[in-house]
Amino acid sequence: MKKLSYILTIVILIITSCQPKKLDEKLAATLILEKNHYPAIVDHDIFCGDPAHANTIFKSGLLEKGFVKVLQTRKFGDTTSFVSFTSAAKPYL
Repeated sequence: MKKLSYILTIVILIITSCQPKKLDEKLAATLILEKNHYPAIVDHDIFCGDPAHANTIFKSGLLEKGFVKVLQTRKFGDTTSFVSFTSAAKPYL
């Protein structure tokens, strides 16, 4: 009787493990969207007059991609901002 239960367990495991589960592109996209909640909206506050934020943006690589312009220096009393956004950044603003 004990042998029969072992054999049945092994047979059931083999049968259930051999079931074909097909993952197509649509199902994969749905699972990813459900699990990770994509597309996730990420936003950050950027203070255009703050030199620390300008330095962070300068180091982030957005300048090379053409999304922003960063002033390296600014005269005392000048009211222009350190960071200005280009037309390429318009969809993200």
